[in-house]
Amino acid sequence: MSDYTFEEIGGTYIVSWKQDNIKAIVDRINNKNDSTTGIVKWFRTDGEEMLLHQSRLNFHSASAKKGLSSVLDSTSETYGAKLIHSHWSTMIEQLTYKVDEHMMRGEPSVIVGNLDVTEVYPYTFYPFIRKGRPNIIYGAGGSSKSYFATLMALMLSNRGFNEISPVKPFASEYQCGHCPPEITDCQDITHEASVMYLDWESNQYDLDRRVKAVAKGMGLPNPRLRYKSMTKDFKTSMPEIIKEVSDHRIKTIFIDSAAKSVGGAFNDAEAVQVLFEEIRRLKVENSLVIDHVAKGGIDPIGSVLKINDAGNIWQIVKSQEQGANTMTVAFHHRKNNEGMLENPIGMRLSFEVSDFGNTNSVRFQEASVDEDTTLAKDLSTKQKILNLLKGYEPMTVDTIAQELKLTKEIVAPELSRLKAQNKIDKFDQQDGTSKYGIKA
Repeated sequence: MSDYTFEEIGGTYIVSWKQDNIKAIVDRINNKNDSTTGIVKWFRTDGEEMLLHQSRLNFHSASAKKGLSSVLDSTSETYGAKLIHSHWSTMIEQLTYKVDEHMMRGEPSVIVGNLDVTEVYPYTFYPFIRKGRPNIIYGAGGSSKSYFATLMALMLSNRGFNEISPVKPFASEYQCGHCPPEITDCQDITHEASVMYLDWESNQYDLDRRVKAVAKGMGLPNPRLRYKSMTKDFKTSMPEIIKEVSDHRIKTIFIDSAAKSVGGAFNDAEAVQVLFEEIRRLKVENSLVIDHVAKGGIDPIGSVLKINDAGNIWQIVKSQEQGANTMTVAFHHRKNNEGMLENPIGMRLSFEVSDFGNTNSVRFQEASVDEDTTLAKDLSTKQKILNLLKGYEPMTVDTIAQELKLTKEIVAPELSRLKAQNKIDKFDQQDGTSKYGIKA
């Protein structure tokens, strides 16, 4: 019997004996009253993968393991698997020991501060998808959240559109499902992308139309995106999600949307906490959660645990006239665990609609937030000052306050902070006054 390999993906364990062409997958594990049980599926892997047997096994029951060995012995003969009769009991013992040991141990402790790691770019899609902790984009209904998520998913899934972004200032990597993380420029056309869109909001035909419309606006001729329609809540769906992640080597998941993925229990702190725990259990490189905005507020709808658990959060706000085929949106950075908040980002979406009312094309273009009166009112005082000074010669505090329709008492402290942050210069005048301008 050959050595075995052991892999854990989101709480599912995969044990393979490659020389014997046997693989076992263990999931839905329960640990209660010092007894561990789990669903174990045994596969024959020579040629096309074939299921030999599945059952719930008590890891600590000698009689259960002996009975399973006998069942596998007869089943393997029925399906013509390689004759390994004397090995089944050893395989079962290796499997139960390794899974049990891994569950009891958890992640081992390490000494941090001087780890030998290769520095990597922290974003998979700058600045919205940061590697590591979950990311959130949220906004009101109809604010183009799903269209923008589709754009990101397509840029990550289709080779060539990560090199030159069709929308500035965004940048992304091609998410290859075969290459290690340090290789971000895979050119092997046989390597499939490792992106999956988990959708609780619509269906495959709606998403297909959206993908085609966004792809047409990008100039992408043959778009490809792995999609999975979801009906059960995220935790209940974990076994099937884990299988997809394992089978297709998924590194990035899009979750549309948070509220639906917890079965509508978005105000339930425990349900929200479980969602983010399950995302972490998957151990994918990236995750983006699409969410709705709280009614009358600026935070994501529901439990505050969403804000606590996510590492990078953006709010999207739209401006659109009734009947117009264009929409301007502003992205506001609400949280960044690893650094400063980015300045607001503006984008214009242009829609091409058929006579039947279907969207045939969506084109994304860079836009200025401060030029749209609806979006400009949501800018911070700091950002309003910077935007004003970018377009004019240096100004006095009084002039800035007058232009922005703010009081001098509000503007002056912001100017002092911007000066301390080295973002503007102060120019003393001969008459004793001072003017402020963008730093050269």
